[in-house]
Amino acid sequence: MRSVDAGYLLALGVTLVLELPVVMLLFRSQWKRLALSCLVATAMTHWLMHFIVPLITSSYLSYLIVGESFATFGEGLAYGVAAEPTNFIRGLMASALANGLSYGVGLFVSPLWQSLYS
Repeated sequence: MRSVDAGYLLALGVTLVLELPVVMLLFRSQWKRLALSCLVATAMTHWLMHFIVPLITSSYLSYLIVGESFATFGEGLAYGVAAEPTNFIRGLMASALANGLSYGVGLFVSPLWQSLYS
């Protein structure tokens, strides 16, 4: 299993900086509650994506499908439950947009990341 190092913490920080505003924008009137939900859910799914999913998948494609699906649905569920009133559709939409953004940025910066932290 990989260890938590500066590269991982930087990746988590960038992920939170990208995803938090998306969730807060989609839940403007509840931004404080949803910000906390986003911080906790994203930190948990990010950790799982980096340390657990690689152990249970055999290829990059399966890692991507299992990990991103779990992150999107798990975070969407957390946002939906945190919303007042409960709103799973909006939670899933916020999660899909936030994860899509962070995944897209990750594809762009990944070559730089690899050269810095490998």
